[in-house]
Amino acid sequence: MDALAEIRNIYFDECDEFIGLLEGHLAAIGDGRATPDDIHGAFRAVHSIKGGAGAFALTELVEFAHMFEACLDALRSGKVAVEDAPVDMLLQAGDVLNELIGAARDGRSVPVSPAIVKALQAMAGGKTAAPKAGDEIFLDDDEPAPAKAGPAAKPAASAAAPAPAAESAAARIKVFITPEKEFFRRAIDPRMIFEALKHLGEIEVTCDASKVPVISSLDPNDCWMRWVVEIETEQSREHVVEALESFLADEEYSFTDTEAEDDAAAGLDFHEAPKASGEIRSTDAHAPDAEAAPQGAPSSANASAATGAVAPPVVQRRASGGTIRVDLDRIDRLMNLVGEIVITQSMLSERAGVLAKREAASFVDALFSLARQTRELQDNVMAVRAQPVKVVFQRLPRLVRELERTLGKKAHLVLAGEDTEVDKTIVEELADPLIHMLRNSMDHGLEPPEERIAAGKAPDGTIRVSAEHRGSRILICVTDDGRGINREKLIAKAKSRGLLPPDSEPTPEEADNLIFHPGLSTAQQVTDVSGRGVGMDVVRRNVEALGGRITVESTPGRGCKFTLGLPLTLAVLDGMIVRAGTERFVFPLSSIVETMQLDPGSVEPLPGGRDILQLRGEIAPLLKLRQLLGIRAIGDEPIVVIVETETVPRLAIAVDEIVGQQQVVVKNLESSFRRVEGVSAATILGDGLVALILDVDALPALSQSGRKLPTMSETLGVAV
Repeated sequence: MDALAEIRNIYFDECDEFIGLLEGHLAAIGDGRATPDDIHGAFRAVHSIKGGAGAFALTELVEFAHMFEACLDALRSGKVAVEDAPVDMLLQAGDVLNELIGAARDGRSVPVSPAIVKALQAMAGGKTAAPKAGDEIFLDDDEPAPAKAGPAAKPAASAAAPAPAAESAAARIKVFITPEKEFFRRAIDPRMIFEALKHLGEIEVTCDASKVPVISSLDPNDCWMRWVVEIETEQSREHVVEALESFLADEEYSFTDTEAEDDAAAGLDFHEAPKASGEIRSTDAHAPDAEAAPQGAPSSANASAATGAVAPPVVQRRASGGTIRVDLDRIDRLMNLVGEIVITQSMLSERAGVLAKREAASFVDALFSLARQTRELQDNVMAVRAQPVKVVFQRLPRLVRELERTLGKKAHLVLAGEDTEVDKTIVEELADPLIHMLRNSMDHGLEPPEERIAAGKAPDGTIRVSAEHRGSRILICVTDDGRGINREKLIAKAKSRGLLPPDSEPTPEEADNLIFHPGLSTAQQVTDVSGRGVGMDVVRRNVEALGGRITVESTPGRGCKFTLGLPLTLAVLDGMIVRAGTERFVFPLSSIVETMQLDPGSVEPLPGGRDILQLRGEIAPLLKLRQLLGIRAIGDEPIVVIVETETVPRLAIAVDEIVGQQQVVVKNLESSFRRVEGVSAATILGDGLVALILDVDALPALSQSGRKLPTMSETLGVAV
């Protein structure tokens, strides 16, 4: 990949970030909680997208971004009051901008509906009338594209300001462009600067190439040309500055408002030349200038540079303390190598046990040092991959706003823990489950305003989405104050479908969990939002594929709460290795509360063959790992591991032996073999054998169902 293509890819990656920031700022404006920073932030996001698009000659994107920018400038300058801002139109304009970015990335062209162009132009002129109902303002293949910027038509110019009432109202501004020698290395085409200025009015351009060195010392990467641009415009100097600052540093341009100002005031030596509107004329480029190129410094510009040709850019690294962009695949490979180092470290620890005592002492010291360095390396690599969940959360206000309009309900969205960081892979997979749950809360959970008032509630519902760290897991909670789950209707629907026996009486928890069954829905009618019984089963499947768990708690008439428990990373975890019979298993260390010797006197049997453990005045269900495996018990397991799950605050699991504690590399079992109930993943131990990592959240349900936990050999046998 050449340097220019690499810079282009970086630009499009940044555009994704800018679009996310734009939606977040616009959502704040729509909710009435906007600060001046939100208004300026939205403007800066669009301005940055436009500036980069100009550098790569993406004309369609520049034109639309300029119209969008003019609207936000009207909001920023007070021409349009914040409370009158047509936020829905601006959000949809953001969708169009995002689609244009995608089209530019793919090298294709897409038309823009005239309705959105008209709406943006109206707002830029100080009017806030949104498009009429039924007007399509998204991208539409059946609509003609707006005219390109050029001498004949300039829609962006009309967006920036209304047409001048008379010729005499326009001012003439002279801009002196004096770029630094590295100008071309920044991948800037001078013609894009002139195109940006054309949006403000008629321009005349003069180019001075008198300081270009002789041909023998030409370096096509250096710029020695200067330009004077005279603009006839009704816009203020600030608008000209905004058009220039996307391409030039502050010291690379200056201007004056009077035509009589001497060109020499800018330190330039321009020859008299006839000027024509929109033309770029060059002066004599062959006159050598001894002062233009100091001895020992390469300096020149080729002849094509006089017409705006750009030499290939050179990628420059930032100084110490800055940032660099690294391809995610490289980080993934680095994380895989860290996992292999962890496995090798475990193998070395195993070998240390067979060494003589004298040899083992120094070897163990070296192992401790290796373990510390490996942990530090792992933490730093994981920190590189970590992203705040804000990346996902910032999409939600827009979704709630659209659902309010579709469903005729009002909801107040509260976001908490947006800065909670988690592995990038987890962040990417969070979007769909959160969207499904939010749609479910809006459609099924929250009541219509009149029903809420009759129930003694506020007419506007509240949905809270929060994120927090808990051990080595992240908890995402979606809570609403709606009507809760209608258990009677859900049970009746399940019985009619044959999912429950006719005489069964499920517990409230079992009834609530029926919503995760495919095809079940309590909606009275199918809508565009929900009602087909598709969604929550997909949510559970996606969450479990990430090694997570989803639970639901509902209080009739008070609301519903969904909780997603997900690992912080899918690569490495701290585990406790236990033995049951001849099999070894791994408990995630973050789930373990304590371990203890089993006192048979503290165990009390319950009807149905279940046991409970008396634990310092509290009780905990007791599961026997050998019994879950179907191994015939000979005596009691002497050790109890107390774990914390999403459904049971304390769960006691009896095992034969605690083998040890170590870091283990998580290997996805589902992608390699198949999904195994009660097992979240597998790992390779220090002796090279495979052990299963238990899903402690699934063990209570597995025990109650009477199904058995498979051994490692059974798992591999089934897979084969």
